[in-house]
Amino acid sequence: MYHNTVSKSMLIVIILYLSSLMFYVPLFSGVTYGPLQTTETSWAQVESNYPDALFSDVVFVNVSHGWIAGQVEMGLGEGIILHTNDSGITWHEQFYNESQEFTHIEVIDHETLWVAGLGRLFYTTDGGQIWNESVNIGTGTSGLLHVKFMNTTHGWTSTNDNLYKTVDGGQSWQIVPSWTFNDTARCIHTSTIGVWIIGFYGIYFSSFNSGIWEQRFNQGGWSMSFVNDREAWAVGSGMLARMVDGQTWMAQTLPRPNPFGGFRLPYFSDVAFIDTSSGWLVGQETPIAYTPNGGWDWYAQDAPVESRNRIMSIFLHNQTHGWATGGNGAILKTTKGNTVGTRLWKGLTDQVILSIIGISVLGIIGVIALLRHIRRKKRKLITSMPSINLE
Repeated sequence: MYHNTVSKSMLIVIILYLSSLMFYVPLFSGVTYGPLQTTETSWAQVESNYPDALFSDVVFVNVSHGWIAGQVEMGLGEGIILHTNDSGITWHEQFYNESQEFTHIEVIDHETLWVAGLGRLFYTTDGGQIWNESVNIGTGTSGLLHVKFMNTTHGWTSTNDNLYKTVDGGQSWQIVPSWTFNDTARCIHTSTIGVWIIGFYGIYFSSFNSGIWEQRFNQGGWSMSFVNDREAWAVGSGMLARMVDGQTWMAQTLPRPNPFGGFRLPYFSDVAFIDTSSGWLVGQETPIAYTPNGGWDWYAQDAPVESRNRIMSIFLHNQTHGWATGGNGAILKTTKGNTVGTRLWKGLTDQVILSIIGISVLGIIGVIALLRHIRRKKRKLITSMPSINLE
């Protein structure tokens, strides 16, 4: 009888344990976990011939034609633009300016491109055979970190103090008076209803109807990626945010190599989502990270990058083919962009940690219940035993 009681109690503990596995993991992750790590190489280094360069941006207009912008040596200027017309098999110098630092490329069509520099923008209307210099913007030495065109006539750029707009294809640029924030546009995005900007200190929005700018998020960053008008992601050196309703940005837990973070920031630089599920992050602590499930889980992909190097920009043609660029002349290519690598942690609130805690708590509760159950049974056995008369 006592043996049967223990067996029933153990069965209860096992049921509780299995229930915890079923309850915690799917609830917090939303997915079924596959292998946590693979040794498959995801990204390959492409020879750049510029070992000291900082390549800040990479973009393609189709699978064949692409451009990279940066500077020959970080901190010393010498702006350079590289071009490929054979899907990145070879890259050649298309434009060089020793007094510039090129930071961003804006593609209007396969012939018309703009590049942001120091106090000036440079543009081409023939695919890069000839690069033209725009009118002076700001003081002439102000860093223009970004340029964005909605179409061939309407565009935006920013100095340290002012936001500028053009309505004549960049022939002239006017200060936007409604921009009252002391912030610099690091990334500009145009939606169907308005303009989004991320700067050093926040994320801002202005609808085309109102023309009034308002701050929508109180943390700044480097880059934004929009899936559609409602859903978007934003990153900064120590920030990751998401918008799902077209209005409100919410901070996300940073994916990192260990659950305790560290004394240094992860230094994220760019983010790219090609649909609701598939997205990539690039930076320094984790050069390239990938999510297959809309940010529930992030995986570090294998990339031949030095530990102190920082990847600055990423561009994806689709789920498998893409490019990334950064410091030390890094030009990386992938044909396996959806490879699941080593799983990154999302702090102490990571779903795995919550699962372990949940399992442990339920296990402890089960053990306590089992001990109390056994103790009660013992007491009942003792009290039910017939008394013995020793006289």
